[in-house]
Amino acid sequence: MKLVNLLILAMLVTASCGLFDHNDNVDPVTPTLEEVCDDIGIPANLIIISTDVVPGPTGFDLIGPSDLFKALEDYVPQYGGYIFRSYLSLGVFLIAPPENHEAFLDSLQIALNNHSITGEQNIHFENDRVIAELLSIGEPTPIALRKTTDDNEYNWEDEQIDLISAHEAGYDGTGAKVIIVDTGIDITHPELEGLYDPTLSEALLFDSNLVDTTSGYEFEEIVSPSYDIHGHGTFVAGMVAAALNEQGAVGIAPNVRIGSVKIFGTSGSTTTSAILNGFFFILNQADEPENEGKLIVNMSFGGVLFSHTMNIALERLYQEGVVLVAASGNLYSLPVSYPASFSNTLAVGATNEDGEKAHFTSYRGNNLNILAPGEDVYSILPGDGYAEWTGTSFSSPIVAGAIALYIQKRIDDGLNLVPNHVIYTKIYESGLQPEEYSEYDWNYHTGWGIIQVSRLLGLN
Repeated sequence: MKLVNLLILAMLVTASCGLFDHNDNVDPVTPTLEEVCDDIGIPANLIIISTDVVPGPTGFDLIGPSDLFKALEDYVPQYGGYIFRSYLSLGVFLIAPPENHEAFLDSLQIALNNHSITGEQNIHFENDRVIAELLSIGEPTPIALRKTTDDNEYNWEDEQIDLISAHEAGYDGTGAKVIIVDTGIDITHPELEGLYDPTLSEALLFDSNLVDTTSGYEFEEIVSPSYDIHGHGTFVAGMVAAALNEQGAVGIAPNVRIGSVKIFGTSGSTTTSAILNGFFFILNQADEPENEGKLIVNMSFGGVLFSHTMNIALERLYQEGVVLVAASGNLYSLPVSYPASFSNTLAVGATNEDGEKAHFTSYRGNNLNILAPGEDVYSILPGDGYAEWTGTSFSSPIVAGAIALYIQKRIDDGLNLVPNHVIYTKIYESGLQPEEYSEYDWNYHTGWGIIQVSRLLGLN
């Protein structure tokens, strides 16, 4: 007898102090589901249906997604809904229900229970919801362009992670690729010249008729991955890849190829369905031979709510060899946020200029892996701007950039590219504990310590 596991999670739209990371001394308001959906062009009432996964010869297999899809094709229209999107390779389906939402779900559950689908399987239902927000704190502080006369454009964060000797040794991320899942990237910024890869980029807004242009922005600005109205994605891109050019900011991997998967609009929040759509796009790119073993995904967003379907999608990406890096969150001593909490993802917390774990870093739950600078760090903003900003949002891309340098090292040394789990181990081994925790190899406060790029590359 098949099990249909009805995991209908209510559409929780609560104040961000209850759901998400928040700013010091500020009482932020999380936008409603309807507001977020208007912002990013997604219908506001989607139901997400997914299958389970089981161990397989190469790691895991989806149970019967094609059989489930055929059943949904039969029953969803019969009860007044329609299949909005189907992601067979993820075993995930987005369903638009009729107005009588509860009756539709009850009827669909009964029908699927009685339907002959090959094999024993669990079928999970989730209501789409506002599940993640950007993990920055406050607003960026604009900083004038820094010009140098001594070839030293490095900042404290670069010295803390021992980056400079890696650049001096010729490591700049050549050959690696980082996809930034965020608010878009201003690719016209001079610090990013020549690095943008349109084949790794997509603006994942479902329905142009739902995009609100009353804000004064042009439609192409809202939907293009190479526009960034918010600024967060551009700042993250600068942390990864800003040019080494004797002025301004410097990224960890200033010659890496960068892609932009835009799943956030101006609100700074997004939904489960938008995240899934982004992951599905990345999965298709991971299947391309030229990306094999070279693809890193940076996720500077998170929330406290678990999503079964997000976990499935990340596991699918992980099994395809994608390196997954995410910000741990800014909820102080509370557990690490999702997606960083998933076991297939590197969870990155923040440090301050004194080499201590930043006070806002989420760390509980035994899921924090590594630390990197994240308090008042220096990067770029749209429109040729520069700024300092704070949050674990900006620690994560430092680790993503360091992994790009490691991938380049393997390529330059003529060695085979290694599986992502080997890269994760190399990241752990590169850590240097803050002085307060120097007696530990790993602990739940600081993970494996502060990433040391030269140690990762075997330069010392």
